[in-house]
Formats: sequence, C-alpha cells, structure tokens
Amino acid sequence: MKKLSDEQIREFVEDWYDTKSVEDVFGLSSVVKDVRELLVDADEDTNREEALRVVDALLRRGMLAGTSPYHPEGYQPWADQNRDVVIRRIRSEWLQLGREPHLHEIVWFGPPE
Repeated sequence: MKKLSDEQIREFVEDWYDTKSVEDVFGLSSVVKDVRELLVDADEDTNREEALRVVDALLRRGMLAGTSPYHPEGYQPWADQNRDVVIRRIRSEWLQLGREPHLHEIVWFGPPE
C-alpha cells in the first residue's frame, strides 16, 4: 500500500496551515485532491486513509472541523473537536457516501479560535 511519508504530511500541513487556514476555511475535498495528486496510483481506500492522516495532523496543529461555509449559517466549528471523534465522524460519513467527498460535503476546516 502506497502511503505518504511523515515528511510529506508535515510539509502538506505546514502549507495548508500557513497559506490557507490563517484567514480562510477549506474543505475536506481540497485535502483529498492534494493527497490523490501525491499518491497517483493509490486505490480509494488508501487515498481515504492517507487523507485522514493529514486531517489528524491538521487537527493536532489546532485546526477546527466544522460545517461548510455554504451551510445557511456559514462555517461553524463542530461542538466536539476531540480528534478521535472528528476522525471517526469523517470516516463514517465518507464511507456512507461511497465515494470521495465533493466540495460542500462532510467537513470544512477553519483556523484555531
């Protein structure tokens, strides 16, 4: 199984954290797209699990999981920001979709409060 190296994850998180998250929110679909580009020949399960590793690293860095900014109330951090709970929720909703999430689906990430 092809995986991202710890260095790739660190660089990925620094890029997202430093360039996008400081003033903006971004969706899981953006993370998935970037992971897919790095793991060109990986299968769907590998892409999902590697994207979740990146999400875990983002959450460790202080990013907040929340609703889509396209939601009627806009981006709102989820009430429970426990990393394990967030990862389980994302994995569960992703598996229920049965495909990679689109722009507005599952979760968005915002800067620490």
